[in-house]
Amino acid sequence: MNGKHFEPRGKNRATSGLEPLSLTVHQVLGDTRAPLQADFSYDPADPLFVTLVFRPAGEPAVTWQISRDLLVDGLSQPSGIGDVRIRPTRYGALVRVRLQEHGATAQFDVGLPELQEWLTRTCALVPIGEELRGVDWDAVTRELLGGL
Repeated sequence: MNGKHFEPRGKNRATSGLEPLSLTVHQVLGDTRAPLQADFSYDPADPLFVTLVFRPAGEPAVTWQISRDLLVDGLSQPSGIGDVRIRPTRYGALVRVRLQEHGATAQFDVGLPELQEWLTRTCALVPIGEELRGVDWDAVTRELLGGL
């Protein structure tokens, strides 16, 4: 799967006060599970999203940008429609992340406790519901209208 590649915006992740979460996840391939490295990062300057980088051995990294709210909701209930869906598994200690692009689908099992603890720290930096506080809507409108 090629994945969706996004260039991170905002300030450098190292200055956000929150270290990226780096862990081994398992790609679900039918009845088998293949381990690979995944890095979750969060930038308070771009507070709506978490950047997720999959690092399969011997392959180029694949980057997805996922709504933080979707990840938080997916810890306790099935969440998402379209390209990104997240849900707790019946095994309790895992969250299933399903990514789809151009008809190709990839599924990954992620450790629930680790992801939940890390997402809690993102919420301490920027509380849920306050991601757009301080946005200069006049500047956004001007930019959308081409500086008019």
